Amino acid sequence: MGIIAENKVVNRSVFTLAAAILLAAGLLPKFAALLTAIPQPVIGGATIGVFATIGMNGVVMFAREGLSQRDTTLMGLAVAFGIDIEQSVGALAGAGMPAWVNTVLGTSSIGVAAVVAVVLNLILPREAPAGDAGAQE
Repeated sequence: MGIIAENKVVNRSVFTLAAAILLAAGLLPKFAALLTAIPQPVIGGATIGVFATIGMNGVVMFAREGLSQRDTTLMGLAVAFGIDIEQSVGALAGAGMPAWVNTVLGTSSIGVAAVVAVVLNLILPREAPAGDAGAQE
């Protein structure tokens, strides 16, 4: 979806060609080696563009539906913890910390963000539906 949103091309022949290229790369090692000759900055630039578009499409979907204070807090903290773990190498390692914690959470910001989001979703109080205001008394 991110690539479609980026280049506005929605054509079956383009997707068929892309699938054929990927199939050829999987079955023909010399063709795969040719694709790996593409410079890393080119691949990186394309990847950043696609991921930025995907991320912004997600933000637009959330904004369209409206976010509650709970949702904003949950997502903001999950993203912040994920980014922070990425920046502070070895934060989950050291004396007293089991080795599996560093293996599972210390090497992946996505894992940390997911765990934080699940835990916060379980402990943060949910908003009462609009019609249930008097039911809690």
